Amino acid sequence: INQFQSSADTIKNPMNINQLHHEFNSNIFPYGSGNLHPGFMGWVQGGGNAAGLLGEIASAGMNMNCGGRSHIGIQIEKQIISWVREWFQFPITSEGIFVTGTSFANFISVLVAKCSIYGHMKSRTEGNYQFENKRPVIFTSEKSHRCIIQAVEMVGLGSNNLYKIPVDPVTHQINIDLLKESIESLDPLTQQPIMIIGTAGTVDIGAIDDLTTLSQIAKQHNLWFHVDGAFGALGVLSSYVSPLLKGIELADSIAFDFHKWMNVQYDAGFILIRNGDYLRDTFSSPAAYLNHESSGLASGDWWPCDYGPDLSRGCRAMKVYFTIKMYGTDALGSIITKSCQLAKLLGDRINSQSYAGVSGSLELVTPVALNIACFRYKVSENSLNDEINRQIVIRLHHQGLVAPSLTTIKRDDKPILVIRAAFINHRTTEKDIDNLLNNVIHFGDAIAQSHY
Repeated sequence: INQFQSSADTIKNPMNINQLHHEFNSNIFPYGSGNLHPGFMGWVQGGGNAAGLLGEIASAGMNMNCGGRSHIGIQIEKQIISWVREWFQFPITSEGIFVTGTSFANFISVLVAKCSIYGHMKSRTEGNYQFENKRPVIFTSEKSHRCIIQAVEMVGLGSNNLYKIPVDPVTHQINIDLLKESIESLDPLTQQPIMIIGTAGTVDIGAIDDLTTLSQIAKQHNLWFHVDGAFGALGVLSSYVSPLLKGIELADSIAFDFHKWMNVQYDAGFILIRNGDYLRDTFSSPAAYLNHESSGLASGDWWPCDYGPDLSRGCRAMKVYFTIKMYGTDALGSIITKSCQLAKLLGDRINSQSYAGVSGSLELVTPVALNIACFRYKVSENSLNDEINRQIVIRLHHQGLVAPSLTTIKRDDKPILVIRAAFINHRTTEKDIDNLLNNVIHFGDAIAQSHY
């Protein structure tokens, strides 16, 4: 795969379509990222679906620029926005827009929050000079995604002004008491809290913060309340997960991905803002070539370029539309429920000790909170455990049956390396759990024995 690159001299002449097809089958298709495979458990990446593929083909064939103007691509995006409002119980005045992914959606939420608090016109014209002597402060969990830091930095607020609050060592939810103490400890003369960012599905174990309480704290201090729900937010479609998301309907903004738990093809991120005027006021910029006419192709009352930074943008909504229409939200919600049940099943099997090794045993490191299970192969010599588990995952990746990932979890204030299995793919079954556990034991025993 590392030999794939070639010089520009090789592309001066056209290639026969049959040759190109052969090149694709031989040199491209076999080397994808792996997330189509039912044994792919390493990262929260959807496996795609047949309806979404048809939607992508349709969108590519129509080749619509969905930055604005009047055509069906805009109407499809408006339809998805309408459905999303209903899912999250947001008012008709809320607005949303498709973006690349939750990383970019979180960036938009921080930008809109800043503009809404300091004034949109002042924020856009004067930049961050408006802060004067008060430094804006944003609060989030220490387990929040790294894109939160990036968002704060890109908006120009500075990562030193992002306060990462410790989490409960068992639930991995943000520690509410420490959050309150941190807000109260700010110097009112030099610091101004502006935002709380909750997480609906942490990267490590899938923990969901106490969103209702976070909303109450934000309201008490007049702060913007944002929820990073990259994969967890769409749990509202699942009868199993939805109760865990209580309070998400109170957020000022929600970021999530259709390409995760809905298994839509990449990329399909989304940002939803409760007050749609705030989103428009943050991005709308008049230009002669963007005039809205009363009729014709340049008509239409809603142009996405007024609600985000992109003027050139494809129809990401099409594949989502096809997926929802072909399968229905009940079935899509059931897939979400199933992924959580698989994670719980994995945890139960580890706890039952039904998978025993010769040199070591399996240990569930954290309770299964949602669709992610963190465990490890453990030997008596504790100093060997991290390296053994690292080597296990590398060998699993080379074998090609299952592909978990590695992460670190704190235990007694010390980080330990664990195997992380995230269930997101609708093709994954109990058989893949058996493959995972049997091969972890197999490789764990072999690696452990080589150390003794």
